[in-house]
Amino acid sequence: MVNIDFGYYSEFEYGLFNDKASLVRYIYIYTYIYKKKKKKKKKKKKKKKKKKKKKKKKKKKKKKKKKKKKKKKKKKKKKKKKKKKKKKKKKKKKKKKKKKKKKKKKKKKKKKKKKKKKKKKKKKKKKKKKKKKKKKKKKKKKKKKKKKKKKKKIKIDKPFCFSVMSYNYKKCSSYFAKPSFCKLYL
Repeated sequence: MVNIDFGYYSEFEYGLFNDKASLVRYIYIYTYIYKKKKKKKKKKKKKKKKKKKKKKKKKKKKKKKKKKKKKKKKKKKKKKKKKKKKKKKKKKKKKKKKKKKKKKKKKKKKKKKKKKKKKKKKKKKKKKKKKKKKKKKKKKKKKKKKKKKKKKKIKIDKPFCFSVMSYNYKKCSSYFAKPSFCKLYL
């Protein structure tokens, strides 16, 4: 019995072969086939491994790409958000500025209006005062005229003083008490 160990062809009966040469040939052929098969198997395994590795690499790459894309998207979103926030802030600032300007304008307008009103009031008051003064003057003049008119209506029996050329004896220096004592009159 000859025992040869090379895979699945392990036992060979010596009696099957006529001589040693045919046995060697048999062993050689089967070793060749075995080696070839083993090589093929190894190659297949290597190919499978390579394929697996490639697949893994591809998967990793894909994952990395996805991650990168996600990161980029996130960054973009963040940037957009920041931009939006900035825009909003700017808009708010602009609105505030506009409001302030409007308020200032309103205040200025109000002040101007108030000033105008005050001026108008002052003018009105002045006018009123002037009118009042004029009225008073007119009244005074009227009163004076009335008085003058009244003065003219003196009784005839009252003598005329030639020293002041008037009926008013109080103005006369020669007046002593009664018109009968007037030197000029006498």
